[in-house]
Amino acid sequence: MEQFQYILQRFDPGVIWLDAKNNIVAMNNVALEVLECPDGKPLGQEIVKFHPPNIRDKVARLMDFSKCPISSPPPISMVITAINKLLLLKISKTVGRSGIYGTNVIFYDLTGIATELEKDKIKIRKYPVYKNKKMYLIDIDEILYFKAEGHYTMIHTAEDSFLCNLAIGEIEQKSPEGYFVKTHRSFLVNLEKVKHIEKLNRSLLLHFNTAKDFTAPVSKLHTVEVKRLLNVS
Repeated sequence: MEQFQYILQRFDPGVIWLDAKNNIVAMNNVALEVLECPDGKPLGQEIVKFHPPNIRDKVARLMDFSKCPISSPPPISMVITAINKLLLLKISKTVGRSGIYGTNVIFYDLTGIATELEKDKIKIRKYPVYKNKKMYLIDIDEILYFKAEGHYTMIHTAEDSFLCNLAIGEIEQKSPEGYFVKTHRSFLVNLEKVKHIEKLNRSLLLHFNTAKDFTAPVSKLHTVEVKRLLNVS
């Protein structure tokens, strides 16, 4: 795990201005280049329409999360499937004489430092997270398991846990093939980190090779496959 604020200082940020209805009104040159729209085509369009339909509600919630112009919401990471990029965004509302005026979106393109290409699609190898007012990149080799928490996911390492704003389904799709295994509808596990298996009535409980006794369940649906992968009967 590494702090990477100093890395961001070397990046030119993309900047997007939205009106009160989240329509794009202006972009800087970095945003035009990263979002692959040199002709300015997105101008005047609602920003959520540039995301797949299945995550538009989540994007709208994230935009609403930044509704207070005084508070400072944490940065969020987002995979933009349409352009095959991983972006770190900072979203905040702007206020004018009549109240909320619009939204300012500042982003950094982390694709080059946190992902790799696999069959022409990006796979995340370092997850950007925010904790105690600091940004970290968590290497996938440090991760024991992911646990779904509503629309978000908790990343568990041997030392700590971190909230990631990506849904567990997105993480499953964007992780390198074979790295994590679904053991339960809410869990993705690195089986190489498993120390021993506890057999329950109709399922399993995985224990990890850490000082703390972290565990992850294996549901009945996934028991046969997990046993096969761990070479146990």
